Amino acid sequence: MNDSPVRKADVEMRKLGEEYLLHDPGTGALHVLNASARMVWEMCDGAHTLDDIERAMRDAYEVGDADVPGDLRGILGALREKGLLAASPG
Repeated sequence: MNDSPVRKADVEMRKLGEEYLLHDPGTGALHVLNASARMVWEMCDGAHTLDDIERAMRDAYEVGDADVPGDLRGILGALREKGLLAASPG
């Protein structure tokens, strides 16, 4: 994995109690993030590769035999599906 995902610049993250929400002002939609999705979102800055994000997830959580690459693909897929990530060039 060598892609460097980038979050859309106008999407805002807000803390509400113990939860984190993404607010897309273009659609008005709110999206609740769990802890791992929040970590991925924050690292979608174009500077971190997928390998960097996977390594950070492994370091932050006791993952054992978990399918971290699959979980990462799932989180990124959900963010893309909801239109929260910038389009990849090319």
